[in-house]
Amino acid sequence: MVAVNLGVTPIFIIGSPRSGSTWLQALLGTHPLVATTVELTVFHHYVAPWLEKWEFEKKLRQHEVPQGLAFVLGETWAEQWLARFVEEVYRAVAARKSGCRFLLDKQPAYSPHVSLIDRFLPDSRFVHIIRDGRDVAASLRRAGRSMVLGEMRIYHGAKLWTRYVQAARDAAALEGRYVEVRYEALRQAPERELARVLDGCGIPWKREWLEQTVRSLSYDAMRMAHRTADPAVAAHPKHYQGAQMGRWNREFSLADRYDFDCVAGGLLCELGYARPGWWRQRWWEAVAVPAAGVSRRVARTLSQLITGLRRGLADQHVNVGETARITADGLRGAEQGKGTGTPQP
Repeated sequence: MVAVNLGVTPIFIIGSPRSGSTWLQALLGTHPLVATTVELTVFHHYVAPWLEKWEFEKKLRQHEVPQGLAFVLGETWAEQWLARFVEEVYRAVAARKSGCRFLLDKQPAYSPHVSLIDRFLPDSRFVHIIRDGRDVAASLRRAGRSMVLGEMRIYHGAKLWTRYVQAARDAAALEGRYVEVRYEALRQAPERELARVLDGCGIPWKREWLEQTVRSLSYDAMRMAHRTADPAVAAHPKHYQGAQMGRWNREFSLADRYDFDCVAGGLLCELGYARPGWWRQRWWEAVAVPAAGVSRRVARTLSQLITGLRRGLADQHVNVGETARITADGLRGAEQGKGTGTPQP
């Protein structure tokens, strides 16, 4: 793998979506030595899929299967090409701020690709922002409805939060290059937590700049201005869904609580956000709700099965109808041929 030297220190904000990463990126991005822009897609949309396909084609060549670009370009071409791609993208970002020494990219979807980023940019720093998963799942559901992103059930939000948080925490193995910050702590003591992140990334700072930045870029100010980390680009009008801590408690039904706990309860407790059994409020719920949950899953499975059968029957009906039409057309053609004396095959 070809390592890229950008001449600046890359910093990546990772973690689950809807965890305050846009706000943290804006806070760090105002530093005079930090260059940033909108949320990029370098590693999960481009580098990772390309490498996956390239590794497959390399195996074809190694097993003497005559197929793939590796036969034409050689086995190391993709790594070298992608290294140039990564360098060009991030040098373009760094050029946006003269004299910058740090480059900042924020993308929750990079969380499963920490090791890949480290292969291309071995001097990278990672900032992992963590938020109560229940608030994340509730925010994902609201965002899905208001931003026309599609319905996001609490169950799926819990799976996404678990996957991204666990993947991002793997970056802790990169000793001295990983900083973890809680969203709730950043809201309650922004100056203290921002200073800790800056120190963890090796970014020098002054007290006057810190205080002014926290005042001018409070969460409410960001929301009112539809602000992103790039002052020239506005956020989606519905991006800021409200950042009240514990809002899930008003929005979750009992079934939502149970569904979240089934998927992510262990991690939630491990991070100190809850204790085992947090989801139930009355003793009988421990029996009634799981039973109801089984019934819902059975009903959902039956519904999916019936829908599949209906689609299969509809497709079969179409195929039968098409076959009948073709047969009828053939018979009519044969009859016409007999009437005009046209030779039959």
